[in-house]
Parts: sequence; structure tokens; C-alpha cells
Amino acid sequence: MKNIIQLGLLLTSTFSLFTEGTENLKQGMVHLNDVSTYYQCVGVGGPTIVIETGLGVAISDESETSWNAFIESVSKKNEVCFYDRAGIGKSSKTSMPQTSKEIAVQLNQLVSAAKLNAPFILVAHSMGGIHARVFNDMFPERVLGILLVDATPYGSDAWAYAEMSKLQPEDTEDYLSFKKQFVHRLEEPTTNAEMLNVLASVNQADNSQDFGNKPLAIIQRTMQYGTEYAPPFIPKEFENRWDNVYRDSEQVFTSLSTNSHFIRSSSKSHFLQLPTEDLEVTLKALDWVFEQLKETD
Repeated sequence: MKNIIQLGLLLTSTFSLFTEGTENLKQGMVHLNDVSTYYQCVGVGGPTIVIETGLGVAISDESETSWNAFIESVSKKNEVCFYDRAGIGKSSKTSMPQTSKEIAVQLNQLVSAAKLNAPFILVAHSMGGIHARVFNDMFPERVLGILLVDATPYGSDAWAYAEMSKLQPEDTEDYLSFKKQFVHRLEEPTTNAEMLNVLASVNQADNSQDFGNKPLAIIQRTMQYGTEYAPPFIPKEFENRWDNVYRDSEQVFTSLSTNSHFIRSSSKSHFLQLPTEDLEVTLKALDWVFEQLKETD
């Protein structure tokens, strides 16, 4: 593969999530083809944790605090690394549409160029769960275990896309507009800062191999849509079917590894890593992954 890779450490004046009084901090910018990718690691101890955030979420942004408590807690005993995908945070924009496969290649290159400790545990949130499955499919030797934090259920977006693509005569104006926007968001990379082709990515994940016997912990919120999440103009029949897809996600997720652990949180928050009682449950799920890895040593 003829890729140009350069590694340059950032100056200490560069923004860092953890700066004052932080030991064992490393950060840098890795240049991969046309994208300069920012990364940061904090803490010490193995196995290393690598975070794959949701769509458009850059931990390096000063206004983005959803991961701070998680990183502060886990980094007391383990090294925690995160990076900004192309187009968000401190990383540069990309001129080409991306899919999960391109993101997997970039993460793999980053691990080599920045000499991140591998294999590692992937912690993935929301759309990051799509990237995590594709990364494991392409580079299984890099992954020890996986924690999915309210990740997009595999197959759900593809199902919803197929349903939303069906324009019916009885659709109200609001519902028709919602359908078109939903389909456009999945099809068109320019609708998000990462230039991510969401539909192509979810299809890649759905066609990826499972996680084998790797420890797979999943924590999901109580429901995805329903009356509290769906716009009021969505027909009740479709709303119920969409809810069922998410309620059935436990079976889908747990079937992906012979060593899986599913937790249905009582919370309705999408950000189960926030410093609330949700964080405690998320940390326990990560502890389960650690325990499984110890048993296999």
C-alpha cells in the first residue's frame, strides 16, 4: 500500500483534554494521505482502550465533554486512546467520501504510525459500533474485546432505509418530508462533517464477520424511538415496528460472539458514558470485558 505516513508530535500549547498535572500523556498528528489525524492517549496499563465515537463527535473539542468522566475513570488503571476522524475535531477534512472501511484502514495506519499499544479493547458509541465491527472484520488481530455503548443495532438502519424509501399515497406531507430527509441522510455523505456514507457503512457492517469468541459487552438504553423519540406524525404501526427492531437488538448483538454480555440500561439517555448512574453501569460492562480477558490468559 503506497501511503504517505508522517508522524509529528504536537507542541504543548496544542489543546489537550488532559493537560495540567496529567502523567503519561501523549498526543500527536499523523498524516495519512490527504488527512491529518489527531490522536491522544492518557494513562498507563494494559490492555489499552481505544474509543470510537459516534458520528460527528470529536473528543478533542473543548465543548465535547461526554467522554471526559469515562476517560478520567478508566485511565487510572489503563491507557485510554481516542482520535478524531477526518472532518471533525483537530483532524483535517477529507476531500473524498468515507465509509467504515476507509475509517478502519485509517485507524489501523494510526495504530502503526503512532505506535499505539495493540491489540486493544474497542469501546464504541452509537455509529462507532458500525466502524468497530468493520475494523474487527478487517484487522481482527488488533482487537482483544469490544464494548458497545448504545451502539446502532446492526441491520436497523438498513431496515429503516428500506422502509423509508417506500413512498405511499397516504403519507402525510410531514411524514413524506421526514422519509426523504432520512433517506438523504443515509445516502449523501455531504450531510455530515465526516463525509461519511452512512448507508454504505451500515451495509459493510452487516456483511462483516462476527466477533468470534472475543468478549463482547453491550449496554443499550431502554428504547430508541417510541412516543418519546419519534415525531408525532409517524404512523403508530411503523413506530411500533421500529421499536421492536431496537428491542430485538439484544438477540442480534449477543449472537455476534460466543462470549457476550448484554445490559439493558434503565436510562433513556443515548450517552450512557455521561457522569451519572449510567457511567457506573458502563464501567461495570467494561470490567466484565477485563475479567473475560483475564480468564483466557
